[in-house]
This record gives sequence, structure tokens and C-alpha cells, in this order.
Amino acid sequence: MKRKYIVIISLVFIITVYIVYKAFFNHEKVQTVAVTRGNLITLIYATGTVTADSVATLRSEAGGIVKYIIGKEGMFVKKGAVLLRTDRSDQELRLKDAENQIKSAELDLEARERDLKRKESLYKTNSITKKDYEDAKQSFDLAKVSLSQKKLSLDIARQNLTKTEVTAPFPGVLVNVRVNLGDNLTPNAECFEILSPGSIVVQGEVDEQDLGKINYGLPALVAFDAYPNEKYEGVLERIVPRTDEATKTSRVYIKLKQSPEKLNLGMTATINIKADEKQNALLLPRTAILEENRNRYVFKVENERLKKIRLNTASMDGGRFADVSESGLSEGVRIVDQPKNSYSDNMKVDVN
Repeated sequence: MKRKYIVIISLVFIITVYIVYKAFFNHEKVQTVAVTRGNLITLIYATGTVTADSVATLRSEAGGIVKYIIGKEGMFVKKGAVLLRTDRSDQELRLKDAENQIKSAELDLEARERDLKRKESLYKTNSITKKDYEDAKQSFDLAKVSLSQKKLSLDIARQNLTKTEVTAPFPGVLVNVRVNLGDNLTPNAECFEILSPGSIVVQGEVDEQDLGKINYGLPALVAFDAYPNEKYEGVLERIVPRTDEATKTSRVYIKLKQSPEKLNLGMTATINIKADEKQNALLLPRTAILEENRNRYVFKVENERLKKIRLNTASMDGGRFADVSESGLSEGVRIVDQPKNSYSDNMKVDVN
């Protein structure tokens, strides 16, 4: 029985010693960083993809069997280049018929004109009746109308012939070819997709909370997954005034000052828009800032105890630092780096 009490007393003693040791001797060890001065660049981050403003889908208006095709994916073509031609035998026959009808109508008009002039002279000498003269004039007028109608038919036939061809509306690169030689196309069938290389832009999605910080003309840096070691300068060209309800982001477009030599549609990009630059700001590494319930805090060490300080503002630069100029801190003050959520005000610590 006596031995049992000795064991209990020993355990109580050990626990007490441990508690005293933890409370007075074994303090949390912390690392600190100093508040410094420097320039803070506020960057707005966005993910994006490569797209283009001038992308056109080319169609075959007339349809029919493909008799000629030169367009191939990746090919650069000039404006007006014939990329495809369907069977045009029917249209050529209609055109030839319209041309023949024009010649016939012109000959008829010439004959009616000669007859009108002759009867006009006869009418002036009272050799024919007024009705004879008016009939000749009416025939001449009808011949003119008929010629005009035949010319209109000729224009339509020529236009229908051009519809058998698909041409490039501007100089560009074919990014999609959807037809093959011998295909029987329906009218208005999609044949090609063409883009203008000079119209390439980077489309990004910006968080709605950052929209108030950006505006047209701001500089941007763009990095592509395909070129991880390069960054390309650009300008914020457009902001779409609509926010996606699901993602809470708005679309922006960046125009590059200079593009990589090989930049394909759909490539993934990372965008950093330079929203602001503050000179001579008080800076603190972001690793020293603790966020709690949408508030930001830091821990300052005073007399081996932590002092919790709420930051009034802490503008982030999108990188390693935050601006703490309006938080009552001064240059050179040491702040705990990488604080834990378990830290509390007035907690005893050891500074490494």
C-alpha cells in the first residue's frame, strides 16, 4: 500500500515538474523578419488562354462536289486566294446562256431602235399614223427593259459562279480544314477556319474582387506554359462588363507587344496585370501575416512575449511582400515569421 502511494506521489511530481518546465523554461521558438522599405508593385493575377480577334469560318455557299482544293491546315494564304472550288458545270452553262441572251437582246434593241428612227421620220411627214409611231416606240422601250432584265440575269449567273469558290477574306493561317477532294457539300457547309496572326490576344479571367483595381491600358506580363522561362509584355486592351455567376470572374483581353514565334490557339497562359506601384512603402514578407476571419494580423515580440497587432491595410503585390505602411509599424521592427494559428497575445517565446 505504501509503495502505491509512493508511485502516485512520484507521478504527480513528474507532471508538476513538466508543467513548470513548459510554463517557465521551454518556450515556443520563433523566427523573426524585419519591416523594410521599398517599392511595392501590385499585380493582379489571372489564368488565360491564347485566342484571336480575327478568326473566320469559311463556307461553300453553292455546295456540290469538291473538284479542287488547295487549303491545308497550317498553310499561310493571301487575301483572295482560292482555297476550294466545287463542280461549276451547271453554273457555267447558265452563264453562257445568259451571255447569249444578252447578245440576242442587244441585237433586238438595235433593230427596234432603227425601226423607231425610221417611223419617227415617216410620222413627221405624215406618212404613217400616230399609232404606228407609238407602237414602234413601245416596242423599243420593251426591248430596253428586256435587255436590262437579261443583264440582271447575267449578273446573277456570274455571282452564282463565284459561289462555287471559297476564297480567303484576309491574309492568314488556316487552322482547320474540314473538307476533302470529292466531298459532296451541302449549301453553306463549313470548309475552313482561318485566323489573322496579327489579331492574336490572350484571354484571361480576373476575380471580381480585383476588377476595381484594373483599367484599360495597364501593362501586363504574360507567361506561357510552352515557354516557361520567358515573359512577354502586353497591354490590358479590353474588359468584358459581365461577371460569371459560377466562377465570380470577368474576362479580360491582353494584347501582346511581341509574341513568341510559335503561339497556338488554346495555349495556356499566366497573366500578371500591373495595377499599381507604391514608392518607399513599408514592406513585410507575406509569410509573416496571419489571416483570421478575413482580418490580417502579425505578431511582434516584446520582452520575450508575443504582441498581436492587427493590420489596418496590407496591400499584396501578388508576390512575396505586403504593404503595412498604415498599420503603426516602423522600419526595422522585428515580426514573427510564419506564425501559427495556435499563437496568442502575450504568449512566452524564444527568438532564434
